[in-house]
Amino acid sequence: MRPDERDAAYLWDMLNAAREAHMTVEKLAPDDFLEDWLRRRALERTLEVLGEAARKVSEEFHAAHPDIDWRGLIGQRNVLAHEYGRINHQL
Repeated sequence: MRPDERDAAYLWDMLNAAREAHMTVEKLAPDDFLEDWLRRRALERTLEVLGEAARKVSEEFHAAHPDIDWRGLIGQRNVLAHEYGRINHQL
């Protein structure tokens, strides 16, 4: 698979994860989200997938699209996966 094909696949994964994240919390009041551990975990996992896909997109694509906060997406994934005790769901 050529690098551009891999990028397209990872971008597709990112788009799907973003849609899933939105569906997980749309029409949900913030207090209801905070009380619903299952939705919180679902959102965390979906954002992990998004960040992991962002990490796998080529550096060339990252450089060509500096308007996307690649570092933030990947960093959020790392916090969710490795520093889960620091998660502030109210944010």
